[in-house]
Amino acid sequence: MAAEALEEASPYSLLDICLNYLTTDLEKFCTERHDGTLCLQEPGIFPQEVADRLLQTMAFHGLLNEATVGIFRGNQMRLKRACIRKAKISAVAFRKAFCHHKLVELDATGVNADITITDIISGLGSNKWIQQNLQCLVLNSLTLSLEDPYERCFSQLTGLRALSITNVLFYNEDLADVASLPRLESLDISNTSVTDITALLACKDHLKSLTVHHLKCLKMTTTQILDVIRELKFLNHLDISDDKQFTSDIALRLLEQKDILPNLISLDISGRKHVTDEAVEAFVKQRPAMQFVGLLATDAGYSLFLTGEGNLKVSGEANETQISEALKRYSERAFFVREALFHLFSLTHVMEKTKPEILKLVVIGMRNHPLNLPVQLAASACVFNLTKQDLAAGMPVRLLADVTHLLLKAMEHFPNHQQLQKNCLLSLCSDRILQDVPFNRFEAAKLVMQWLCNHEDQNMQRMAVAIISILAAKLSTEQTAQLGAELFIVRQLLQIVKQKTNQNVVDTTLKFTLSALWNLTDESPTTCRHFIENQGLELFMKVLESFPTESSIQQKVLGLLNNIAEVKELHSELMWKDFIDHISKLLHSVEVEVSYFAAGIIAHLISRGEQAWTLSRNQRTSLLEQLHSAILNWPTPECEMVAYRSFNPFFPLLGCFMTPGVQLWAVWAMQHVCSKNLDGGSVFFSIVLVLRRFRLDEASPYTLVDICLNVLVGDLEKFCTERPDGSLCLKESERLPQEVADRLLQTMAYRELLNDGTVGIFRGNQIRLKQACIRKAKISAQSFQKAFCHHKLVELDAAGMNEAVTVADVVSGLGSSVWIQNNLQCLVLDSLTLSPTNPYERCFSQLSGLRSLSVTNVLFRDDDLAEVASLPKLESLDISSTSVTDISALLACKDRLKSLTMHALKCLKMSTPKFLDVLRELQYLNHLDISDEQHSTSDIPFRLLGQKDILPNLVSLDISGSKYITDEAVEVFVKQRPTVRFVGLLGTEAGYTEFLSGEGTLKVSGGANEMQILEALKRYSERVCFVKEAFFHLFTQTCFMRITKPEILKLVIIGMRNHPLDLAVQLTASACALNLTRQGLAAGMPVRLLSNVIQLLLKAMETFPEQQQLQKNCLLSLSSVRILQDVPFNRQKLLEIVEQKTNQNELDTTFHFTLSALWNLTDEAATTCGHFIDNKGLELFMRVLANNVAEVRELHPKLMQKDFIDHISELLSSAEMEVSFFSAGIIANLLSRGEQVWTLSQTQRRSLIEKLHSALLKWPTPECKMVALPAYRSLKPFYPLLDCFALPGVQIWAAWAILHICCKTPARYCAMLLEEDGLQHLHNIKENAQSDPDVQYLTAEILTYIDTHMLYYGKPKHLKELQAKSNG
Repeated sequence: MAAEALEEASPYSLLDICLNYLTTDLEKFCTERHDGTLCLQEPGIFPQEVADRLLQTMAFHGLLNEATVGIFRGNQMRLKRACIRKAKISAVAFRKAFCHHKLVELDATGVNADITITDIISGLGSNKWIQQNLQCLVLNSLTLSLEDPYERCFSQLTGLRALSITNVLFYNEDLADVASLPRLESLDISNTSVTDITALLACKDHLKSLTVHHLKCLKMTTTQILDVIRELKFLNHLDISDDKQFTSDIALRLLEQKDILPNLISLDISGRKHVTDEAVEAFVKQRPAMQFVGLLATDAGYSLFLTGEGNLKVSGEANETQISEALKRYSERAFFVREALFHLFSLTHVMEKTKPEILKLVVIGMRNHPLNLPVQLAASACVFNLTKQDLAAGMPVRLLADVTHLLLKAMEHFPNHQQLQKNCLLSLCSDRILQDVPFNRFEAAKLVMQWLCNHEDQNMQRMAVAIISILAAKLSTEQTAQLGAELFIVRQLLQIVKQKTNQNVVDTTLKFTLSALWNLTDESPTTCRHFIENQGLELFMKVLESFPTESSIQQKVLGLLNNIAEVKELHSELMWKDFIDHISKLLHSVEVEVSYFAAGIIAHLISRGEQAWTLSRNQRTSLLEQLHSAILNWPTPECEMVAYRSFNPFFPLLGCFMTPGVQLWAVWAMQHVCSKNLDGGSVFFSIVLVLRRFRLDEASPYTLVDICLNVLVGDLEKFCTERPDGSLCLKESERLPQEVADRLLQTMAYRELLNDGTVGIFRGNQIRLKQACIRKAKISAQSFQKAFCHHKLVELDAAGMNEAVTVADVVSGLGSSVWIQNNLQCLVLDSLTLSPTNPYERCFSQLSGLRSLSVTNVLFRDDDLAEVASLPKLESLDISSTSVTDISALLACKDRLKSLTMHALKCLKMSTPKFLDVLRELQYLNHLDISDEQHSTSDIPFRLLGQKDILPNLVSLDISGSKYITDEAVEVFVKQRPTVRFVGLLGTEAGYTEFLSGEGTLKVSGGANEMQILEALKRYSERVCFVKEAFFHLFTQTCFMRITKPEILKLVIIGMRNHPLDLAVQLTASACALNLTRQGLAAGMPVRLLSNVIQLLLKAMETFPEQQQLQKNCLLSLSSVRILQDVPFNRQKLLEIVEQKTNQNELDTTFHFTLSALWNLTDEAATTCGHFIDNKGLELFMRVLANNVAEVRELHPKLMQKDFIDHISELLSSAEMEVSFFSAGIIANLLSRGEQVWTLSQTQRRSLIEKLHSALLKWPTPECKMVALPAYRSLKPFYPLLDCFALPGVQIWAAWAILHICCKTPARYCAMLLEEDGLQHLHNIKENAQSDPDVQYLTAEILTYIDTHMLYYGKPKHLKELQAKSNG
């Protein structure tokens, strides 16, 4: 058994794969002879074992016919053991194809009626070798002879040892002919026309095996039969079973004989009457060599001796071992197969362990009897038992594929048998089968759809639409179109939607039906037209109006309407004002899935231009603005929302340059699908397609390219192959546009993904760079040269690269390219080492085209400055925080230098007059930065402001952080130079006059007002001291902020991101973030911005765990309702806090608040409940202990854990009312879904039902006070429980809970019942005769409360007053 199971779980052997490939398209490998038969093209000779297997494979697949058997003519194939079961061939074809081979065995069972037994034996007899050497011949279910049924022919096969000739008109004379064969050892004449077996005495000295199952024509007395058998002393095996259960006493009498069959090993008496355990035991014990007894369909096999689990094998019905043995031995006997399956069904009803070996036996039985209804009925029921729920997960895919094929065949053969169809659907409705198992999904979908149209069983309807919805998503576009083109299919599915909508019922049937329609209309214009013609649009509008709070329903409806909107010919059908108005409202849904599909509909309709838009033009303009705004506020979904068959629907939208919102939706959709699903090659091809068409121009939104590049860098290895040196190379040969290549490199640098491996993608000519950013790259000098120095670079930013690359390495590498020497214009080398071997090595002079150089935070000395100053085209220089002591060398470039930054020149040793003399010579300077974050005592800035004849062309002056600066001096300096547009005054005592406010054309960085602070944060994001200073002033400014300012929050984010390890920055920034997002301010912030803030706050908490004030600032920001509910972030942190407190055994306020947070986050939030389960929340809460998760129907199987249920059951009896209440709620929710979904012991379920009911009756009246009063967002979770008439305990819990909260907070919950139309529901429960008396009493009490409060507060139109009093 274990070996068979292992075989099924293993991949097909190489030989099997080759033979299946060969037989599937045999004509391709063959030529055709003149007579129409096939001949293999290749002249090679097959090994004999392979030839035998090829013939067997063709027989198994029913491929043997007049033409195909032609490949076995001649000597190309050498057969030894030939299987031609159910072949459709003539006697001539048989003789030509098989009778020249040296056959040892031949199985010709069930070949067509055109060939008789006589034809076969005559053909075999034509070969003398076969006459003497053929040992085994199987001729079951054939005609003996069409002309002369009494024609004798067997005697010529003198070498025959085994003959099977069952289900044949085989008479006594034929038996005599066979019995005369000199070597015959095994004979099977079951179900033949033999009336007398006396002829067997002729072979009594050599016959070892005799099978005479169901000899219906036998006319001998029992005594006569026993006399013949007594003579057959060499028999090892005897089968006298009978599947018709005749009244013959042959078995009973045989068992009584002591002096008979002394060498017997195997006896089969299945189906015989009067057989007892005692008689069988006595018979077997007299014959110690016996190894098998067949007892199926007898009254025996129930004793310990006959269990079949020892050396003595038994086929029977008493246990699994006996049934398995029966299915193995009787696979060809329909009656016994049915009998065994019937008992197997009873045995597997409560099976908990996967049994592939048993399922394989069921498969064989089904395959052998496809047209036998009782067999198929019993088998399909067993299949369900063996594969239900999690059992299918442990079954080999190969086995499940076979079983699925046979289930579909059964459905096809017996379309009107409801129970069989039900069994098959139950088995097919398995995620494992529908998702993982290969089978003909198109045929399956057609069969299930036909069943759905012919039956109205509600439970089966749910399963049928579930199967169709999943299958439709797996079909090809052509198959979907073919299926959807059947008008009755769309009509039937719409009828189900209509029925559920009219009943106002949201259940799985409705959801699966909507999914089925969604999948069937995907890229299928014909199906979409059928949908419209059958009033689908009007119906779906009604669905949206009927279920306004059901986001899962909205998502499916809008997904289908997206498919309709894609069809250009149906555009006019959607130009309906009420429809567009409703979709525009859903565009602003807080559920990103709903907003996404609403946006898709709008995008498709707008994309066709103003001429096609037949409604208001103003509305179109407004929708376009709303579309763009909505998309920019979407967070990144955590899981895949939708799958597309292709990107074809998006390409027309990508070309809509005049409507960027349409473009943006298309690329956002492609990015989402690519990042969640597709393989690397497909994604890269799609990305390149977008990037080549939509470059960085005015007409294309900035985020279009960003989205594609984020997909690419998010999982770069998926798009690359690896070179021998470990570096990466893009798989596809498509070339990226230069602007996009620059942005790709910039994106990788921003994410710190540049290393020796990844920069390999920039080798060669596939990517062309112009403006290269390699900040913080972790690469070697060799990698830098190979990846970047062959490009035609105009700009290079190499700030902060690792120490393995020096300034000399970079400049030397760049200098190896003559083009770069002459054309590189901008170079940034901040925070690099100049040269590890020779710090005085000169290297800049070779870059003759350089116009701008930045070498901040580098050991850059006076000699280096002199070399740089000699560059012929230099216009901009930044030598901040270098080791320069004297700037006199700058006089060499005085005629061209326009920008000079010398922030924090800590080593400067020049006197102020000398320094000013140099500046006086730099007459072409537009920008000068002599700021100092160290607040040095230098008087250079002060003295500079007093100079009238200096820097006449100045536009920008930065003296932030300088001493002795006054407003008057700055004003005078600026007014003398009308061209000045910026003054940096942060960290000085200036900037407080109206002239220097920064709100006019003169921009000022400082700390006096919001404008100055923002300017400072923009300009100094890299300077930690200035960032900290700006944040300090910003905190003061935002303490009483009342207006949302996302632009300020964005600058805070940049400061936090640039200085993650600076405590002062993180402390002040977190305080500013709190001010900017507190109370209602967060509501106006874009979700993406808030998501970035939260990520940085969590990072700060992680970096500085001991800093109490920072932790407090971060937690205060995170406590925003807007953030907790709408913003995507790692909520697993909450579970980590619970686990930490549980491990520490601490019951503090943090622990209680965290539990409360998780409780509230999971309330009526199926997605959050799913996250809770996925993050091992259930296992953790088993140690602390959950009710909200139990309400989510999809998570039901995850809660079916015995330890969990046992623990909750114990807590049901708790003396603490609150504990008992919530335990009862979990049990009630789980019980309410019925027996079918309860996967644990049914005995335990019945016990829980009784225990729940008993516990509820002991509770005090609902008017009692609970310490932890439950609060509910709505009462919808209770309504399904109230309808469980067969479970009064479940009903009572729901009614008790509603009455309790109505007693304690009547204004809120009475109003809620009225708003949700719960009044009618409760009234129906009260009046329903099936309701438990206690339930009727409780519902009557609830209705009384509602009546009282309606009288006091007014009718339902005054509900706002009622709610207001509740909130007060």
